[in-house]
Amino acid sequence: MRRRKKDRHAFRTTSLLNIATTAPYGHSGAFSRLSDVIRDHLNPRASVAQYDFSRASYPQFHEQNIFYPKAKLATLQALANLSSRLVITAALVPDDLVNELVAFLRTLSDPGLATTACLAPWWPDENSVAPDGQRLRALLA
Repeated sequence: MRRRKKDRHAFRTTSLLNIATTAPYGHSGAFSRLSDVIRDHLNPRASVAQYDFSRASYPQFHEQNIFYPKAKLATLQALANLSSRLVITAALVPDDLVNELVAFLRTLSDPGLATTACLAPWWPDENSVAPDGQRLRALLA
């Protein structure tokens, strides 16, 4: 795949389908709640200022030794490039509006995903042979 300069700092946007059941959120999984990721996007400058670029504080990375030495600099450069176009609205958005956005996003999730009876037809029998020898064991939280 050819790398294009215009694609630098671009991320693939995932579907919002079943968003309420797919935490953690964000490209690095930094957010465990929908309300937190919404607030994060309301003030990108504040978000970048408090982001843990070492990822040491995120549970999904606690056993990983992942370090991207240019991540912070690249993020700050991208933010600087956008700063003339950013409209910071966090102070203007009441909690009620954030809660309404979360409620709307939850409507995009199938409530059946929270029930064993709904999911059971798609789970393989534990005794059957896995096609690749790698059996994923799904658990409902």
